[in-house]
Amino acid sequence: MFDYATTEGLMALYADGADVFCDAIDRCTNKDTSEELTMALLRRALKDGTQGAFIELALRYPDILLGRGEGESCVTVALQSLAQVRPSEAVKLAQRVLDEEPFSFGYGAHPHAFALVAAHAPKVAARWAEGREELADEDTEERWAYFAALGRTAEVRAALPKVSDGAVLVKIACSTPDRPLALDALRAHVAHRRVKLGNLDQPALLRLCELGERALVDELLERELARLEQLKPKDRDLDCRVFCRYAATVGRVDLALQACKLPTKSVRYCSVQEAVHGCATVGDFAGALAALELFDDDDHKRSAVTMSLRVTEAAFANGPRGTPFRALSTD
Repeated sequence: MFDYATTEGLMALYADGADVFCDAIDRCTNKDTSEELTMALLRRALKDGTQGAFIELALRYPDILLGRGEGESCVTVALQSLAQVRPSEAVKLAQRVLDEEPFSFGYGAHPHAFALVAAHAPKVAARWAEGREELADEDTEERWAYFAALGRTAEVRAALPKVSDGAVLVKIACSTPDRPLALDALRAHVAHRRVKLGNLDQPALLRLCELGERALVDELLERELARLEQLKPKDRDLDCRVFCRYAATVGRVDLALQACKLPTKSVRYCSVQEAVHGCATVGDFAGALAALELFDDDDHKRSAVTMSLRVTEAAFANGPRGTPFRALSTD
């Protein structure tokens, strides 16, 4: 239903007013999830300063605009943008995200919405947290991200060694306003999953660099590259793809270009595409051009250019910097 033409048509109706747009949506019988429509509406909202209206639409049509969580990053971006200009409105909408379906405790936009409320209305956040069963459940590791947002730094730091879910460690790092705790959580994430680079959270590596841990990230990448070089060429393909994207994302295009040459020639272009992808997500166009020079086939090069343009266009919501990181913000 929501192909490119349909999305363009709906956006034209949206320009005539939200009521016209909603009437068209209500008349549709097949309401499939449309990430394309969600992104188009978010771009329009950020341009026009109508972030609140976008969030209202997402709450009204969750099956279409949120899907099974795919669109929640867009809600997070809209909330963060709105908080910079109209924090009181952002807090009210964030409270709705905390209390309404399909948002779930510990997942997607939910912990980020709570961190926003804690930053701009700490008393409101504290009242919301009172009596929450999830926060009292010792088996619910996601609760530590909420405690971090509330400023319970010493308590959360003491719990870090007990957290078994690496994704929760990243959520803690994103939620806390305390830079040392954010670093400790990211270091714990690396220690928890460092057996294989692909198990690490890509934005976490970028945030480590931004927090001054470039040496740690470089050590991880150099060790992984050495491991890849020890594999037989036929066994390098998938891990090389991951490595090239991660290395390019954190500014080590030089290592990505080395890794691109490791797989067999028939699949080497896949690693080059990932290097271009990684550069595009952080706006490193010089690195993307350097990677494009490795293509032997013009069709592959054209495909990678098209892909990089789409990735760049969506990076503000889905890229490694799309996830809010409170310790690096100016709340």
